Amino acid sequence: MAVISCGGWFVGAKSFTGNSYDGQTLSAQMQQVNHLIGDRVSEAHMDIVYRGHEDEGAVTVHVDKQ
Repeated sequence: MAVISCGGWFVGAKSFTGNSYDGQTLSAQMQQVNHLIGDRVSEAHMDIVYRGHEDEGAVTVHVDKQ
């Protein structure tokens, strides 16, 4: 799911079939968010399971260390 940092507004959710590794889902989620709110995302904050995520170009991805 995707929420914005200012106020925690829910801006998207996407489900995946099978047993996808979380790092493989970031690109599809970012495409959905960009489609819904426009290309306004500059930072993404993820939990630790997103280590090894796909590169998202201009978006800075921060991964929690714990």
